[in-house]
Amino acid sequence: MATVTLSAPAQKGKGVSSLPVVAGYRFPAAADIKEEWSQKYWDGECRKAKEGDKKAEGDATEDFGRKEEAEDVESRVARVEFACRKLKYPAHSAVGDYNGDGVQDEARILISTKDPTYGRVVFFLKSKTGGIKIVRTDLEFYPLRGHYIETLKPSGEKILTICGLAESECDSPSDLKSITLKRDGLKIGAFEGRDTIVYWDSRLNKFKYIEN
Repeated sequence: MATVTLSAPAQKGKGVSSLPVVAGYRFPAAADIKEEWSQKYWDGECRKAKEGDKKAEGDATEDFGRKEEAEDVESRVARVEFACRKLKYPAHSAVGDYNGDGVQDEARILISTKDPTYGRVVFFLKSKTGGIKIVRTDLEFYPLRGHYIETLKPSGEKILTICGLAESECDSPSDLKSITLKRDGLKIGAFEGRDTIVYWDSRLNKFKYIEN
């Protein structure tokens, strides 16, 4: 994964935090916390999904006593579970020891100052001496609020890559099929589509990522 690594002083962004400002990007403000980044949005989606589920179940019963197919039931349940999710807020911010040096770092989704519909994941790696290193990843995405981030703790369990999930997704026999986190990792969740897991490779001294 290509990254741009910069050392920066703890320059304060206006009313945001003591994290360094990243050229071309800004920190999300209160006005940006809406749509999929707002729990109020998901509470509304949950209510609509439950109402739709109840109606679909009633329609199936009234349809000459037709018994729903198992696939129909599973689909209804999946829709409700998706809509009634509870995110860890704020959805654009996460904290963890991502490079394993014993100091808590921060990860943020920053908003492009050129186009506010685009976001980029940036790591702020903190040191024991108080310095902060910016690692600006190449993980830029659209739409902005179609994604969220959260810290993954090492559990000893294997995390399958898309190659590990489906042989047809492998480009070559040597493609990585799974990883096991040895330190905190970062999940970049997509509300629709594949998630991305970012983790620190201590041998290469840089971040790498997988899709799953």
